[in-house]
Amino acid sequence: MNRLVSCALLVTTVVATRAAEAGDWRMYELYQPKVERHFVVNAASSPLLYNHDSSVAWFRDRWFCLWNANTAPAESKPGQLNYMATSPDGKTWTKPVPVFASAACSENPIPCPKGTQWQPNLIVAGGELWAIWSQNSRDGYKGCYLSRLRSPDGKWENTRLLWNGSPEPLIGGVHWRVFPTQNPCRLRSGRVLAPVTISGSRAKDAPADLPNWWAQEKRDSVIYTDDLGKTWHCSPGAIIPGKSWAQWEPTVWEAADGTVLMVARNNDFRAADAGGASPATMLTHSESKDKGATWSPHRFVPLETVASRMHVIGLDGDRKVMVHNDFPAGKFVQDRRNLALFFTRGKGVDFVAGPGITGHEPVVAYPQFWRRGDELLVSYSQANLPRSIKVARISPLPKPDRHYLFPRSREFPPARPERRGDAWRFMGSQSAQSITPLALDEGVVTVSAKLRSVAMGCLVDTRTVGQRSGLVVGLNASGGAVKPFAFLNSPEHNLIPDLRLNRVGWNVLSVRIDRTQGIVQFDLNGKMAEMLFTKEDLPPFSGRAMVGRPFAESSR
Repeated sequence: MNRLVSCALLVTTVVATRAAEAGDWRMYELYQPKVERHFVVNAASSPLLYNHDSSVAWFRDRWFCLWNANTAPAESKPGQLNYMATSPDGKTWTKPVPVFASAACSENPIPCPKGTQWQPNLIVAGGELWAIWSQNSRDGYKGCYLSRLRSPDGKWENTRLLWNGSPEPLIGGVHWRVFPTQNPCRLRSGRVLAPVTISGSRAKDAPADLPNWWAQEKRDSVIYTDDLGKTWHCSPGAIIPGKSWAQWEPTVWEAADGTVLMVARNNDFRAADAGGASPATMLTHSESKDKGATWSPHRFVPLETVASRMHVIGLDGDRKVMVHNDFPAGKFVQDRRNLALFFTRGKGVDFVAGPGITGHEPVVAYPQFWRRGDELLVSYSQANLPRSIKVARISPLPKPDRHYLFPRSREFPPARPERRGDAWRFMGSQSAQSITPLALDEGVVTVSAKLRSVAMGCLVDTRTVGQRSGLVVGLNASGGAVKPFAFLNSPEHNLIPDLRLNRVGWNVLSVRIDRTQGIVQFDLNGKMAEMLFTKEDLPPFSGRAMVGRPFAESSR
């Protein structure tokens, strides 16, 4: 903290001295808002294991949070529906319920027995709460929807949007699928713009080895209405020149001069040395001089960052705020850490990273947020699978008539795990290792632990890097289930029994390895399983031990 304040004072002195030469002083304040985080749905205790693509809005007397979710621990599987929860204060939330496919929440529910519902985005317009979302299904319900809620206790009215009778607008002789991505924006003229990515057939400039969906021509665009949703138009949108397939998830806002600006992600997933995006080319931007009807070609935002969904809104004055990941590691979708507030320094897309809002949470992504008074409420996805939805409450907001220093925070979790009572908590790459090698019984070894976990981890690893040695007892996370495993350098590789850790509460695990018989016995919460392994030609089990993460590359 002392280093941060000292740095701020140094910058203030330099700026103030230069301003003083002109007979004026400029004073800067250090922006350090209060951040609270709360679960909307916790996948560790909810039947919903996959939760993603959330949006949040204040309507009349309560907060609404909508997102797509599924009890199946995977994306884009049948059963994926849009869900809703509400809250009076952003802290405590109601139980999630299906919103557009349920007669309990919708006047005209949209059946989705075998398809998937996606990415609800919210705006209050004409005294109603609107949601713009889409359904992908092989029936007459496929398409983009406008859903309206007239009162917080009422039911949603769902309307499938059509262009000349088709759910796919015709642009340039091509029919385009419309996929809403981020919250709509209402211009000062009254026009409502809903950001979308439109998809066509395989792009002519797509590399030959790109898989089908990735190779489709895509344009970052908007659908827009001037009559409160009665009539909708679709813009031709914008692309990265030479990469008509690499567009995804735009957000839009209006500048003080009436220009509409767009920021989107570069969806070229290839490695940078193979022609893909680098941290400096992860985000693109365009502008519209005709209220969203047409757009300039994409250029790259001058910012080293991450390829993931972001969201931008305006604050008082002409300051804009973006919530996005500030962790430019250069690994496509593997660097979704540290959601942060980015602020503009002037006009356009001159964003700089400021305070982080998610602490040491290991995987965070897809924020959208809503301003209410002097507070922002940010909803976001947390963890891989199982995946939860959380909100961050941020206050106060920067004042329009003041100058600020926005301290950038990209803190890594400390290497040492945290002790909580009689237990140790391991996050990310945190680990502990023995000072001296463990002398294990080379006949029978038992590893026991009392633990809570929703992710993979290492209970003990006695291998030596670069050598065939030791053993690993750990946790394997796949398909939303966490199971114990043992790796003994045998031909069977990982031995994974069909035993699942409880996602709620403590688990008691014992793994007994009998190399004289070639048997591993797993005991998890009183449930037993045995697995056989080839006992011949195994290296010694003894060695220096690591807990929390493995010494070497994961044994897959």
